[in-house]
Amino acid sequence: MCFELFFEKKYGISKPKDTQEITNTELYSLLVSEFQCDMIELSDWKYKTAPFGEYVRFLNYDATDELIYTSEFFDCDDFSVRLHGNITIPYWSALAFGELWVITPDGGHAVNLFIDNNFDVWVVEPQTDEIFTMPDNWKAVRIEI
Repeated sequence: MCFELFFEKKYGISKPKDTQEITNTELYSLLVSEFQCDMIELSDWKYKTAPFGEYVRFLNYDATDELIYTSEFFDCDDFSVRLHGNITIPYWSALAFGELWVITPDGGHAVNLFIDNNFDVWVVEPQTDEIFTMPDNWKAVRIEI
């Protein structure tokens, strides 16, 4: 309990609860199945998943969605990189959370994604914290976790 209080005081949020391990091979297979994407970059051998609500808790803690969009200078890719970077604190950085680059009917876009304990894949719009499944008319072109 003492460690939890210290961790929360230091980082502003307690570590994720009820995590499960997933290997990079399992994660890669899941992402290929979900997105049929040729460019998937996984940097670790093992990852963790967490309950959906834990990701919501992190998004509520994080302030990326409060930043101001500036075309070309702080746009969708910057929001996506920022949110991905912000989750890289101890314990949270082990989660299967990353960047997702897509082609939409309106052009290219960068968002984030995560895998929950049910091995469901969720997309996060880092500019608003909206969580959804990837629309059928989007095509994944790059994933980095």
